[in-house]
Amino acid sequence: CSMDYLSAEVTRMFSTMISTCKKLLFQLKDILSRLDKVCDIAHNLTWNNKTFKGFHGVLTASILAIYFGVEGQDLIDEAFDILKMENTMLHPCIYEALNVLSVASQYDNATRKELLRCCFLVPPL
Repeated sequence: CSMDYLSAEVTRMFSTMISTCKKLLFQLKDILSRLDKVCDIAHNLTWNNKTFKGFHGVLTASILAIYFGVEGQDLIDEAFDILKMENTMLHPCIYEALNVLSVASQYDNATRKELLRCCFLVPPL
């Protein structure tokens, strides 16, 4: 896939976002595996009001990066693995973003539509 039409700065930003998301998903998977299915929302970063918006923002920005052609198959696979853990403690908006990320693809209308649904703070276009 070619991202020649994107500026070098935008390409770098997208790549950095993908890298950040990989680290975040690695940490999330580790935390969820240790919590197992114990209902411990007090220690779940997806429900914490100080971390939610950053976490959600990284997920949605990574979906956007994949939509615009940044390679992210390992990120897609990681999101899918987290969803398979069947952990009911994920915040519903984080779960929805992970669900979209797990099937995201370049210039896919379904990816675009679902990404816009994840951006609940952005007025509909």
